[in-house]
Amino acid sequence: MERVIAGQSKRSFRWHRGLAVSLLFVVLLIMLGHRFYQTIQRPLWSSVAEAKAAAVEKLNVRDITSVERFVGDLTYMVVFATSAAGDKVVIWLWNDGLHVEKASAGLTKEEIKQLALTEQPGKRILRIVPGKLREDYVWEVFYTMPEDGTERHYYDYYRFSDGEKLDTYRLAKPVRR
Repeated sequence: MERVIAGQSKRSFRWHRGLAVSLLFVVLLIMLGHRFYQTIQRPLWSSVAEAKAAAVEKLNVRDITSVERFVGDLTYMVVFATSAAGDKVVIWLWNDGLHVEKASAGLTKEEIKQLALTEQPGKRILRIVPGKLREDYVWEVFYTMPEDGTERHYYDYYRFSDGEKLDTYRLAKPVRR
């Protein structure tokens, strides 16, 4: 009887040790994953912080609601904020410049979404972000559409001020379903 109890005790110890090692391994993986995520995201977080600081410093905005990143010919940080006068503004910032529009002078993200879906109801919109296409400040709508058993990705560009559709880019490689 004593040998069985002693054997069970050894098995129990091995099981607990194995559980502890497994938990330690999982915690280590989580910590490494978190560190990797932070390393990858740090440049984006830094550019968002810089855009906020530049908007506050150069334009005296007081309430920043969001910052979006747009990559076109240049990389733009687009800041949605409230000016010192109380107007909602949209600010495009890039390396050596900035452009400000009153939000009321253009369409909202929701209005652009409705415009895009009215144009083609089968769109599955993935992202809507303000940007710049050639000389126009725009809303970029990234979406997929079913086509011959696949899904194609598209970018539509609508002028920020009036919602006029300026261009559509179709990505070459379809996504198989």
